[in-house]
Amino acid sequence: MTNETQNKEQRQTSSDGSRQYTDTDGNKYDSVTTIISGGVPKPFLMGWSNKLAGEYAIEQFQKPIMAFKEIFEETVAIADDPAAAFWKEGPLFDRMRKGIDYLTAKKDKETPDSTIALMATGQKGRTEEARKRISTASTAVRDEAANRGKLIHGFIEQFILNGKLPELEIEPTGACVTCNVAVENHQYQDAEDNHKFISLEQGMLNQFGFFLNEWEPEFKATEMVVFNEQYKYAGTLDLLLDIPKIGPGTFIGDIKTGNRIYPEAALQLAAYANAEFWEPSKSGQPKHAEDGSKYLLPELNEQGVVLHLRPDYYELVPAAIGEDQMRMFRMVHQIFWFTKYGKEWLDAPYQLEENNA
Repeated sequence: MTNETQNKEQRQTSSDGSRQYTDTDGNKYDSVTTIISGGVPKPFLMGWSNKLAGEYAIEQFQKPIMAFKEIFEETVAIADDPAAAFWKEGPLFDRMRKGIDYLTAKKDKETPDSTIALMATGQKGRTEEARKRISTASTAVRDEAANRGKLIHGFIEQFILNGKLPELEIEPTGACVTCNVAVENHQYQDAEDNHKFISLEQGMLNQFGFFLNEWEPEFKATEMVVFNEQYKYAGTLDLLLDIPKIGPGTFIGDIKTGNRIYPEAALQLAAYANAEFWEPSKSGQPKHAEDGSKYLLPELNEQGVVLHLRPDYYELVPAAIGEDQMRMFRMVHQIFWFTKYGKEWLDAPYQLEENNA
């Protein structure tokens, strides 16, 4: 079985988030995932980002707003009742002071100030920080999901190598083992219902176990770094595997852990399937065959599959990886190139010569 986990010299990410691979001869290749990310329009992302920004703002502001609403209502009630023992309501003013402290008090060096505290200062730099937190709320969600995906990929790689899946010790808030559904879909969350919750990550690994038991795949390679010299792209494919219950030959596969699978998965798998060679990445391993030739991919059955893992279900989805998908990937690559280098087609503005007469 082949295990090719790329090192830092083989895969590098630039400051703008784009990624490139370098082969043994020092040639640079655009990353397949970077190409697709930069070359396929994603109009839905703006709405998704705005939604998360709004949810973050509500979460940050709702508690203090409700607290001050209660204080104002009590103050009005006192003012409306001339017979009220006004001075006995001293705790009311103590609460007001605590409210002001809540809005403006600085936290210690270890704890960042709350977003509403930054806004309440009225200081330009601090209110700008609050704006950034709200506007980038989706980035934190995206990064969390990406890190979860990396974790799952790593555990599956280790399983393929040594045959063991780990038991994770992560905060149990992701999925219910008892009825096998995600928390957000769970209708009975009180302790009396005797439901046992596990992490999202553990739920996904459990689903991977169900996939193994039901489809009985035979893994041929994992995390293999592949290159296409003609079109100058490279990437790390997740799986090469046999699935006799579906059909003969070796499938090329990808693992997805997000909420849904997007059509770009077919382009990604088509690009990997059309790679011209692969290279070992670990030190001490020969970069070429004994005769000096490059390592070629094993023969594939020209079918792609996507293993979609969620905490409460999995699905094995066929993906087309033929000529149409490869042609579309090449067009996406051209669009990616334009978004990165198209600015070079414009020059500095014309300048009128000064009249020295």
